[in-house]
Amino acid sequence: MDRRVLLIGIQKSFMVNAIAIGLQKADFVVETAPPDEKAIQNLQDKPGVYVLYLGDLTEEYIPFFTYINESIDSERYVLYLVGTTRSWYLRPP
Repeated sequence: MDRRVLLIGIQKSFMVNAIAIGLQKADFVVETAPPDEKAIQNLQDKPGVYVLYLGDLTEEYIPFFTYINESIDSERYVLYLVGTTRSWYLRPP
């Protein structure tokens, strides 16, 4: 079984670092990426599991959420969402 995970979030976030440490303690190999379409597209040999930390993301990331939503079908990965969007909600474009 592949024990690799792609952790997506703002890299300087305390919670993103805490999630990475927790996954590593559970014997997962954690690859990290910012919430950016091009950064994720440029990754080679992507894991089959993505973890997206929502807590630091604002409405400006809605295009990224659209990309993630569409790429699930084409790239076939499992997506786990962690955190909350707090004061804003995803709305269809």
